[in-house]
Amino acid sequence: MVRLTFKNELQELWIASKDRTDKINYAQIRDVESDPIHTNENYEMVGLQLGLTPNSKQWFYFVPGQYIKAIKYCILNGGISTIPLLKEHGETIDDVL
Repeated sequence: MVRLTFKNELQELWIASKDRTDKINYAQIRDVESDPIHTNENYEMVGLQLGLTPNSKQWFYFVPGQYIKAIKYCILNGGISTIPLLKEHGETIDDVL
């Protein structure tokens, strides 16, 4: 089990397990992919593309589905702090992903 912590002020994603914490700069993450878990409709698998090959993808399982769009937006757009501004312009997170 790991905990994902989004450090927007540092532009980092912290992946903390019982034994260690890995700190990954948002710029190192080339893509964020998600796939539903068919046996549990409320959860998805999230893959972070950390390198150029398919083997450099790190997968996280049983991520609550309601967080997927925010995770993608936060990592790929350098921080979640701009989401409230979308409503001022009549946009939704779906418009920018």
